[in-house]
Amino acid sequence: MTQHNRHRFEIEGILLLVVTVWGTNFVVMKLVLDVMHPHVINVFRLLSAGFVLLIMHVRRQKALGQNILQPLFDYPKELVTIGIMGWFLYQIVFIIGLNNTTAGTAALIMASLPLWTALISIGMNVEKLNSVGWIGIGVTMIGTAAVILTGKGSVDISTSFLFGNLMMLTAAMLWGLNTVLTRKLVHRVTPVGITFIGLIVALPLIGLVSIPFWNTVDWGGVTWVIWLAIVFSGSLSTGLAIVAWNYAVKKVGASHTSAFQNLVPLVALLTSFLILNEQIVFWQIVGGAFTIAGLVIMRHGRAVGRTEKQPEH
Repeated sequence: MTQHNRHRFEIEGILLLVVTVWGTNFVVMKLVLDVMHPHVINVFRLLSAGFVLLIMHVRRQKALGQNILQPLFDYPKELVTIGIMGWFLYQIVFIIGLNNTTAGTAALIMASLPLWTALISIGMNVEKLNSVGWIGIGVTMIGTAAVILTGKGSVDISTSFLFGNLMMLTAAMLWGLNTVLTRKLVHRVTPVGITFIGLIVALPLIGLVSIPFWNTVDWGGVTWVIWLAIVFSGSLSTGLAIVAWNYAVKKVGASHTSAFQNLVPLVALLTSFLILNEQIVFWQIVGGAFTIAGLVIMRHGRAVGRTEKQPEH
């Protein structure tokens, strides 16, 4: 095995680990939701993620010779917007949605994220799509709609299930907006800096939202396994995994890494089946297949006529 192939193999190993963490996170959070209120969970998740991101952000800012809050001083409007839209509102909607639907369905709906990122980018004149890209968007929309209306075995528009799916759809849209806003700022502020500042903007607001629900938690039922799950979701899924993903994008390119992103809902479906005994139903398979196929078509449409920067080795 050449050094080049060995390096790529190592990066792909990192990517597989990241998608495994992200796919498993849906199941891990469902376990925590059984004993703790969603808004209280968010407080602990973001505190855990913030601790990891703080360490990385401090090291980066120290290397640049800057104060850790310098990005916020330089771009207050942009970072506060990212904090409110991409962290506060997103985390609230995401956890409520996950609490009202299955882990597998939540992952399949979140897989539509590139669709909303593309539509928002087009709406904000950040990028354009050709006809192939628009076909991909249409296919992805069909798949996402099928997943949203899928119940436990058939089409289900019952209030609770549909509400959870619509919340997950809103979460995907909010994170798509966050992605576009971050792209516009990433050449001026480090990705870790954007993530950390956005988190500290959101954390006090999430803390305020959680206040009425602390007395609903049965602390006797919050075992060390639950705390470990929260640390996993915060420190690993939200913190280290994002940094590892960005590292892989830098090394092998966005197109290569995007193929691995399609594995996240597959991991979520398998782990939810094995751990939570959630049934994988026909419409989930059909909707998921349409969603992923549409995303592949859409990415091809976005890449046509555009030369990708060669990855670093």
